[in-house]
Amino acid sequence: MDRLNYEKMTRTAMVRAAEGMVHDVLAFVVEHGLPSPHWFVIDFATNHPDVQLDDDLRQQYPEQMRIVLQEWFEDLAVDELGFGVTLNFGDVPSHVYVPFPAVRLFADPGVSFTFDLLQLRETMDVESQATGVSGRSDRSQSSPGKDKTGKKGKVIKLDQFRPR
Repeated sequence: MDRLNYEKMTRTAMVRAAEGMVHDVLAFVVEHGLPSPHWFVIDFATNHPDVQLDDDLRQQYPEQMRIVLQEWFEDLAVDELGFGVTLNFGDVPSHVYVPFPAVRLFADPGVSFTFDLLQLRETMDVESQATGVSGRSDRSQSSPGKDKTGKKGKVIKLDQFRPR
């Protein structure tokens, strides 16, 4: 049986948490409106299979698009899988639906907050490739308490570092 890959599981949980945070922020705006000084910049992959976008916009932005939710947007709706919003593109209102896995960046410049989901996912992908097919890193393949030479490591008690 393979060992649990806690590093991969942690990264996956971080991506889910980041997508969940975007969900929660947008759901808050649906319920309460967009409070000042907040406004959002959202980059997303237009080539994601579940993105819904007018054909003209998809041709103009075949890989990535940046939208801004600030002064004018309508029909913001959030579900468990993504969000939809109507925006103005060259004086033409258009509805966009973005699944959370397509979100690459979420920023709130009004309060200097940025979450780079693309970088988080790429870090996760690089780590997955480095661990090989079995999903185990070199560290997890050696015996607990021993280094690669087979020598036992020294166990350090953490009690000495705890405040009394």
